Amino acid sequence: MRNWLGRIGLYELQRVKEYRSDWIFIIDLTVELGKQKCLVILGVAQEYLESVVFSSKRGLKHHDVQLLALEIMDSTRGELIEQKLCELTDTA
Repeated sequence: MRNWLGRIGLYELQRVKEYRSDWIFIIDLTVELGKQKCLVILGVAQEYLESVVFSSKRGLKHHDVQLLALEIMDSTRGELIEQKLCELTDTA
């Protein structure tokens, strides 16, 4: 079971994401690995948020968002996070 979960996770990280100009990013830096932190960037399309989530009058659920980036960082300076967000804006 663990191998399958790892494969699904790897697939999700590597698969090409749909290009959208309306991504809303959700950023998390709470997971620490020693001196490093894990940068997780989730995305939800604004169109989806308005048409599905808001119209249902509910909060976000895990299946509403997509994993756009996951990176282990030695430094979490704002410039580095901004750079990651700019890369995502160009590709996702």
